[in-house]
Amino acid sequence: MYYIKIPFLDLDKTYSSKVCTGWYKIRDGKYCIVDGSSFVTVEQGYSEMFGFSCSEDEFYNYWYDYFNLNIDYVRQNYMIRHMGKSLKRAAIRGAGIRIPQQNFVQTLVREVFKDNLNDYAAIVFEDMFRRSIGKKHRNTVRGSGPFTWYSLPLDTEDIVRHYSKIVDTFKRETPSKSKKGVIKSLKIIKAILSDLKWYNFRYTDTDEVIDILVGYGLSLSAAQYICIKCFNRQDLFVIDDVTDKAVANIDDWEEYEDARDFADWVLIDERVEISAYLNEIIRWDMYNPPKPGDEMLWE
Repeated sequence: MYYIKIPFLDLDKTYSSKVCTGWYKIRDGKYCIVDGSSFVTVEQGYSEMFGFSCSEDEFYNYWYDYFNLNIDYVRQNYMIRHMGKSLKRAAIRGAGIRIPQQNFVQTLVREVFKDNLNDYAAIVFEDMFRRSIGKKHRNTVRGSGPFTWYSLPLDTEDIVRHYSKIVDTFKRETPSKSKKGVIKSLKIIKAILSDLKWYNFRYTDTDEVIDILVGYGLSLSAAQYICIKCFNRQDLFVIDDVTDKAVANIDDWEEYEDARDFADWVLIDERVEISAYLNEIIRWDMYNPPKPGDEMLWE
């Protein structure tokens, strides 16, 4: 185990923000995380201490970047607190949410299935995708018993070469009512993975990455989320049905006609660099409304 103090990280809030792929809850404050070919168990302790089931070298070689620890979330959170009364409430209540930098293939699979089906199906089918092609592992996690997980091949060409295994698994296990959406999703995923040799998304202009992904049949919001969750493009504000509801919830001194109007207000000057984080903060605040008496926290 490797122990480290990390300010402004709350595992439960990050998990419930719905921005994570491959997180499995053991209990409050403890999670198994599968990301591509990597696995770790993380437990949140007292005074911002965290225990990782890996060595110090493994932590800094992989999980440091995964949890985006080079970004000053404290400063970003306090910037949001000064933007208005509802945003202040959301920032205080959502303190600890982070946007992990996740495996591209795993995130792509989740977002494509979410696009063509729904959130729940995306979780189930992303797990099925890993199970159909990945290598099986068993980890014994103290306090939770053995945990089975499947690692994705490091080389995406291996995934494409063995794609027939994935298709066979989905043919056997997919309910008939979902087959049309599943077939469409699998075709999109294979097309993108087959062409990856032509792209280096990590160093490509954000708008170009979005245009490429949309060209394969992804929605704009799915393409934006892949940029945010895989390539650290924090200057994006994703507008979808959830964001529309979250913006409508904002009670502020400003008047916003809709989510687009709010996004235009966010995406100017110094606010641009925190727009993705602000998006997740207001969405989480809507999913987890305050309880009676909570007002003392932000007034």
